[in-house]
Amino acid sequence: MYRIIFILFFYTIAYGQSSIHYLPLTDKDPKLSSSDFQAWDSIFKNKQIIGLGESTHGTHEFTPMRHKLFKYLVEHHGFNTIFIEADYSATQRLNRYINGAEDTLLMALMELQYWAWKTEGMKDFIVWLRDYNKTAPHKIQLVGCDMQSLVDDKIELQRNSTNGLYNTPLPKFLSTLEKPYEDSLEIAQALEEWNAFCSKQRDSNMNLLQNNISYFLQHKLHKTDVHFYRDSCMAEMQLHYLKRHPLSKAIYIAHNYHVSRSYYHYANYTAKKSCGKFLHQHLGDQYLSIAMTFNTGSFNAFHSINDKLLFQSQTLKNAHHKSVEHRLSKLGKKLLLVDYSSLKKVDKLKITQLGAILYNTGKEKNWRYRYLEPKQYDYIIYFEETSASRILYLTK
Repeated sequence: MYRIIFILFFYTIAYGQSSIHYLPLTDKDPKLSSSDFQAWDSIFKNKQIIGLGESTHGTHEFTPMRHKLFKYLVEHHGFNTIFIEADYSATQRLNRYINGAEDTLLMALMELQYWAWKTEGMKDFIVWLRDYNKTAPHKIQLVGCDMQSLVDDKIELQRNSTNGLYNTPLPKFLSTLEKPYEDSLEIAQALEEWNAFCSKQRDSNMNLLQNNISYFLQHKLHKTDVHFYRDSCMAEMQLHYLKRHPLSKAIYIAHNYHVSRSYYHYANYTAKKSCGKFLHQHLGDQYLSIAMTFNTGSFNAFHSINDKLLFQSQTLKNAHHKSVEHRLSKLGKKLLLVDYSSLKKVDKLKITQLGAILYNTGKEKNWRYRYLEPKQYDYIIYFEETSASRILYLTK
């Protein structure tokens, strides 16, 4: 019945007002009714991973929307896992916390390392996850799938070693290998030490950790293209987890590019395939890609100014007339779910795509956008206006 309602409601509005198929949403607040999502049920059916992206890492509204949607997916579709754009080791303390470990929420959250996740919105999300897991028969798991650093691995490995989880001493490279990781012989030796160490352990979680650190060391050893390799590793981590836990149904929280089905080709340069593209190639229709973006508003990011990084908020103007955000703003709605396949001549449109560091110079239209591709996403969640994320800090 819900599926029939969805089709009629979605397309009646679409053809009555424009060629774009969309569904208005009432609110992003996870504490309010999630009845909007009932009309989405046919979208979520038979999905194993749903990528929930964001056009910037510093926009507040994206986190409560993910919270609200994931809560609905857990309660109505049996979802039980969150993959996040963070290193595997960085999420382990927080995962133990949401599964009942005695700890301090803020201290556990701070181990994510990456500023984009250390926000008020994420704290509220974690509170709900821990409360839900107290009585849930199937506990939600938080799993980092990125591989950008050894810092968090050293912290987690030392903690595990202190707690007696390993039956051999930690590898020596954890105390000797330092940035900028340019000595190939030293990295090769570290990889050998790591594999030898892992082969002697019986910890059930060792396999994912082994892969995560191996990916990092191999990247430094072979000097791989960081964008293509990193996305392939994030996909491999998720697929490996699903293989070990076949009943898992997950959301994947990351930047829009990572959850997209993008495959960029550049002249005289390595092609870049996104994590979502890898996942779609392996999972087919069991992978769903949803981007989130906005017309105007503030966001946080690091700004590169005179070769120095300054963390600050920036406000974007109304979107450029050749952008998808501008086209959606003409619908006159504050919050929408949009069927990406209904967007005409999508390859002529741009979308906001801003990373953790802005190297912006000149006019906003020259650095804010990237051109879209056909079938890059399945749906877009559009906000008319947004605000900057509320960053958490440790205080003495």
